[in-house]
Amino acid sequence: MIPLIIITLAVVIVCAVVGAIVGSEVDSYEGSNYSARGAIVGGAIAAVLAVGFYAWSFGTEDTVTVKVAEKQRIQDGQDSKWLIVAADGTTYENTDAWFHGKTHSTDLQADLKVGRTYRCTVNGVRSGLMSSYRNLLSCTDVATGKPVRS
Repeated sequence: MIPLIIITLAVVIVCAVVGAIVGSEVDSYEGSNYSARGAIVGGAIAAVLAVGFYAWSFGTEDTVTVKVAEKQRIQDGQDSKWLIVAADGTTYENTDAWFHGKTHSTDLQADLKVGRTYRCTVNGVRSGLMSSYRNLLSCTDVATGKPVRS
């Protein structure tokens, strides 16, 4: 697996380049002969947004105990998402998370069993306004101590 810092740096660099291109285009429409200013500002804004997303993603990480009561797949046109409903009524999303190196959400969904209890690493926050849930990153079966496929 590619080290996380390399992925993060690549994302920041791509965002900075895209921001620089957009910034220089905006400068050229304003009639300015100094397009480097727009490129620097655009690149800086894009880099700050990328670093902010990275900090948000890791800043909300937590470990929780989840007893699986129900597994769901919500379909919306071409898009779908996996949900896990815990016995305490908390709902968790199960989606890939590139910043965390998680690319196995379908496998994790298949391996989690209703009625079993897991110790899971999660990130994000529950927001009814944005229809977002905390995301399961990895889980370990409490009874066996074995990690669920990841």
